Amino acid sequence: MSTKKNQVQQQDHAAELHTISKEIVPTPLLKEEEQLNSTQRQFRQLLQAIEEEKAYLKALKSNVLESRQKVAYQIQPLLEEIQKSRMALLCRLNEIHDTFRLTKIQRRTLAKFLLFELQKMDCSVKEEFIKSLLQKYYPEVVCQTNQQSFDQENQYADAHQETLKQHTDQLGREALLAKDLRAVYTSLAKVLHPDLEQDPLARQTKEELMKKIIQAYRKQDLYELLCVQRTYAASIDQLTPKDKLKQYCKLLRNQLNVVKKETQEYIASSEDADFIRQFFNHKHQFSPYKLRIYKNKLTAEITRLNQLVEMLSDEQGVAYFLKVVTDSYKQYCYYVE
Repeated sequence: MSTKKNQVQQQDHAAELHTISKEIVPTPLLKEEEQLNSTQRQFRQLLQAIEEEKAYLKALKSNVLESRQKVAYQIQPLLEEIQKSRMALLCRLNEIHDTFRLTKIQRRTLAKFLLFELQKMDCSVKEEFIKSLLQKYYPEVVCQTNQQSFDQENQYADAHQETLKQHTDQLGREALLAKDLRAVYTSLAKVLHPDLEQDPLARQTKEELMKKIIQAYRKQDLYELLCVQRTYAASIDQLTPKDKLKQYCKLLRNQLNVVKKETQEYIASSEDADFIRQFFNHKHQFSPYKLRIYKNKLTAEITRLNQLVEMLSDEQGVAYFLKVVTDSYKQYCYYVE
């Protein structure tokens, strides 16, 4: 008896979904692809393009997550070795500053170099020691640091003005989109609202659909709303008036540009942007070759730090190091009298 009852409920549920599709929009026979007019073909192409762009971004994010785990497993031992070698160098530089007889210029040069290396340290490693070095050597180069901070603040102010301008230009486009979004959302909510359903199985289906519709509406995602509508009316592009279909095409074209911009911003300026530039190729695929290059750079950095520590073990090496570093700061305008 329970099996027959379940079969009857499933049949009723299927009939309900068929009724829903008729309420949203009638479902006559579909035309063949070659019988579609240019607006209908454009509508379908835009929906497909948005779907492909969203799928591409989702796959890229998943690839980045997997690649991060692979890279971390291979380079973590090298990073730990670098931190160990850099800590030994900082300790030696601090010892030289406190015990050697240095001129004012040499002390300032040493402090700048020490702070430069200190910026590369992981703050979680010997945090108290790093803080003590910052408090000790930062005042010696505070003039230069203040000037750099002032320049950065000016850059941030310019960027903020540009962001406000872009936001103002976008308000008009959002107002146009909101009206059509509201129309599609309202038509779907009237038919798919679960409170109007008596059957428990159909109510559960409509609850899931309403969650999807509400989420798409809040995100101003016309594509997702139309996808839900097409689920129950596959021929919406043929049944919608031509003027309205043209308006949908215009809005979908704007949304496609937004999705493409989201992909570009993820690649260029997201928190994963540096990782993508460093370990992905021009096709945005993980590059083992770039990983090998990075590992070689880390190995070279370990060698450089160890050589510096060895060179600073005697007075002659210290004198040569201070001369080279001072000349370098003068050459690249880092030196401040």
